[in-house]
Amino acid sequence: MQIKSKNELKSILRYEKDIYLPTRIKERLLFIFTGNERYLFFKYLKHLRHEEYYSGKGKLYLPLYLFYARKKNKLGNKINIKILPNFVDIGINIHHKGLIINGYVGKDCIFHGNNCIGNNIRDESEPELLPSIKDRVDFGYGSVVIGDVTVESDVRIGAGAVVIKDIPIEGATAVGVPARIIEKP
Repeated sequence: MQIKSKNELKSILRYEKDIYLPTRIKERLLFIFTGNERYLFFKYLKHLRHEEYYSGKGKLYLPLYLFYARKKNKLGNKINIKILPNFVDIGINIHHKGLIINGYVGKDCIFHGNNCIGNNIRDESEPELLPSIKDRVDFGYGSVVIGDVTVESDVRIGAGAVVIKDIPIEGATAVGVPARIIEKP
């Protein structure tokens, strides 16, 4: 997702802060002071959003782009998360460590940990081979989406499932290796 304006950046960060941090100041400060996992996820996304914002600003903003990319990557190595810039829409909700996203992810998707969204080839420059995830998809712990796959909105993917074919039905539940639809809305 390319962030075009400072106001859009602020709006996205407010939205994602509400997902990760408690609303009460006392609880929020406790999260920050103790280095709570939820706070670290928000901090990672904050660096990612700044990286996305400065990536489209030209050579003048290159130092800021590099600064936020480095901060994001250092924190990502610490908490085991790798998300490529401009691939995820707003509202991504990460519950546990272990996440790789190299595919297009829609709004308000939930990741329960140890998830991989990516391609099945070594060349990341071929965008047609990347997965495309629509809005509000819920990924169970350890689930994987690999290759040129489209997952429709409101789909639930079970723990440990490996999605290698499209899930074309909104609101479906898919489980297994390879994943198959077991429940339709």
